[in-house]
Amino acid sequence: MLPFPTIITEGIHVIGKKMITALAVVLLLSGCSTTLKSNNPTHSVGMNAGHSEISPNISLDSAKKAFSEYINYRLWWYPNETDNQINFEAYIGKEIEAEVRIYESDPQSAYIHTTLGDWLAKIVYKDGFVYCDGFVRQEENIYPQGDYKKVDTLNIIVETPHKPNYGSSPRKNKMIQAVEKYVDFRCKDFAAGTDADLWKGVKVYIADFYEYEEVVSVWFVRQDGYAANMPVQLTEKNNEFETQGDKGTHIQDIKKEKDFNFQREIDDAVKQFECD
Repeated sequence: MLPFPTIITEGIHVIGKKMITALAVVLLLSGCSTTLKSNNPTHSVGMNAGHSEISPNISLDSAKKAFSEYINYRLWWYPNETDNQINFEAYIGKEIEAEVRIYESDPQSAYIHTTLGDWLAKIVYKDGFVYCDGFVRQEENIYPQGDYKKVDTLNIIVETPHKPNYGSSPRKNKMIQAVEKYVDFRCKDFAAGTDADLWKGVKVYIADFYEYEEVVSVWFVRQDGYAANMPVQLTEKNNEFETQGDKGTHIQDIKKEKDFNFQREIDDAVKQFECD
């Protein structure tokens, strides 16, 4: 599953992303206590009209924004999508219908179904964020089971792809500062190493990210064209963030090798600077 988001102070934030890297919907079920007894795993029972929430934390509006953000995220990061079932490019500028469902087996989440393909988009709420946690297919064991309730149908216009709305907040600023401290540690490590001369003036790019993500992508680009991706894992404890390096990748020479993910991440970087 991918991660995409939509930030929520009242809103949303999309998962999944780049090398690491998703949308959400839910409805307040008060007053809808229909017992489902059908043996058909895809049997649907309609909900009463007028409900605007799927859960106390998720509304139809936040679900719609989250799914729209997820669609944009895929178009932005995967412009050459090879899977026709999840390729939204042909629908840019057009309206698609998205059915919001709640399944018996996973009532805390919301699922979105469209006629575009045999998949569901999973919408979740976590730590103040409503976002799409990616696609699930019927053949996957994580596909929701049992009957479902149809909440509503959303009409969504597929917009021209643009930089995702990663959002900003004081908490995210603290996350960025924690990553910068880790980067400073790495810079000092480079300067003290046997290849110190190669790392002089190395440029650092902290890729933008959704606040609910736990790993932030960081690129170190040397003057000779070598680029090292060193993701940083963030763990929150007592309102502070601890950091730990994660397994990354590298590009031997960005002057010769064209890498779409690399270029997009540095173009969208939330911070860029040079090692001292």
